Amino acid sequence: MLLISYCFPPVSSPESFVTAKIMGALDGIDVDVLSADASNFFGRPDPSLDSYVNSRFARIERVSAGRIGKYLLSMRHLPLRPDRFMILNRRLHSKATEMLSQNTYDVLFTRSQYHSAHLVGLKLKKKFPHLPWVASFSDPWIGNKYEKRVPVLSSISECLSKRVVAKADRLVFPTKGIMDVFSRQNPGVNVAGKGFVVPHGFDSELYRDVDHVRSGPLKLAYFGNFYGKRRVNPVFSALRELKKRQSISSEDVVFYIYTSSPRIVEQALLAYPDIKDVVKLEPAISHTRALNKMQEADVLLHVDADMEHESIFLPSKLIDYIGAQRPILTISPKGIAADITREVGGVCVDISSLDGIVDALVHFIQMKSDLRVRSVKTEGAGDRVIDKYAIDRLRSDMKEIIAGVV
Repeated sequence: MLLISYCFPPVSSPESFVTAKIMGALDGIDVDVLSADASNFFGRPDPSLDSYVNSRFARIERVSAGRIGKYLLSMRHLPLRPDRFMILNRRLHSKATEMLSQNTYDVLFTRSQYHSAHLVGLKLKKKFPHLPWVASFSDPWIGNKYEKRVPVLSSISECLSKRVVAKADRLVFPTKGIMDVFSRQNPGVNVAGKGFVVPHGFDSELYRDVDHVRSGPLKLAYFGNFYGKRRVNPVFSALRELKKRQSISSEDVVFYIYTSSPRIVEQALLAYPDIKDVVKLEPAISHTRALNKMQEADVLLHVDADMEHESIFLPSKLIDYIGAQRPILTISPKGIAADITREVGGVCVDISSLDGIVDALVHFIQMKSDLRVRSVKTEGAGDRVIDKYAIDRLRSDMKEIIAGVV
């Protein structure tokens, strides 16, 4: 199988880690990877999964954009649609054509983020019409609320999206909500008929046994960045309220934030000077180290964007939290993250409810000792719910999809 995805280790992005786990789990299938070199991206590469991917994939080819292309990719605001990585499409298509001429592949598999990867798949499908093509989408292509519309270019991108959906033999989505969006946007295509839902998964092999500290303040931990409508302020407001009530000090709770966007957090913290002693800002760490730090926390915090409508997005971080088997507190509007948190026994509070967030923090502080002697897993049904998101369970679903087009 030939896998085309712009995000693949050592690229440091959630999609990169998700792709490595689910596609690397396909035992019995030789998977060759065609991806973008990590030097094409803003952030530093994350080599922590190097041995992991090298042992699971047959061949990995990475393409560089060249000097001019890298300069364009480094621009903060590049109004290309569907995304800036269409700059690399010609080079990726050329390399894919070369690989297809050298090897006999049974399946072509394209994954986004970024959606430009599917345009390479569309062009290859035209050249190799008998090669089965599976396209996997991590988020909506049309009408994504996190993306600004660009005149003309967005309209062209929408037309290309419809062609991809029509021409791909199978479609894969992480949530039913996202599949439903594609169905509404493509009324002439039976999206549900050739579409499948495969959520993000965690790989237990990437975690280690951890001995929890039996004393000290409650360790509340958040991993990731804050941007747009995803803000840390609701948590800071709740901590400030507890400080006002003289309910907490740094001896009761410490809030660790592991992020590659510290300035945003520092700026937000300026408005909450009275909680500086309970907030610990930590630099971003590698993916495997982050998984281990998750296991060391007493409570893992997920904060969703404050949206008017129900969220259809599945945060891969939330699935990593489930794999860490620690209690989860999700601050979110209604949607998939809230549903999954409750499903696995976590606590979910509406992002607009300050009292709800305060009460949840008090609940966990009071349960601190109990949290340190048990994992989030429970007997019977609890194990089965959590295992729904284990790579060992999801691999069979993905293999069935692939087998269905061969």
